[in-house]
Amino acid sequence: MLILTACEKGPAVKLAGTYTGTMDISGFGIYENSEVVITGPALSRAVITFKKFPLASDSDVTIYAARVESDPEKYTISYTGSVIPGMECNLTGNAQGGNLSLDVIIEAGGTSFLLNYTGKREGDI
Repeated sequence: MLILTACEKGPAVKLAGTYTGTMDISGFGIYENSEVVITGPALSRAVITFKKFPLASDSDVTIYAARVESDPEKYTISYTGSVIPGMECNLTGNAQGGNLSLDVIIEAGGTSFLLNYTGKREGDI
């Protein structure tokens, strides 16, 4: 009997979890204790949810297919596309040792906003 399995290789520290940190949105302000939840990765994709996102009337905003690449030290995350109708984004970031850093350019209503997020995974705080 032959059994084949697939696995995600990457850093010893997992990517999935709830991160708590600071979200700085140009022209809007700085939001402390902001939560980002990451599920995955699976097949080099992850789901990223910005909880109570200020530019979406404090609704959750989810990116369903963020690309995740890994090496022995960190995860590199990227996504370009629509997040909700009328809101496009270009996301880049990385996670290393329980720390998450994301840079997002958001296009909404003909206006661009820059979002910087830094957080630490709960359980690692």
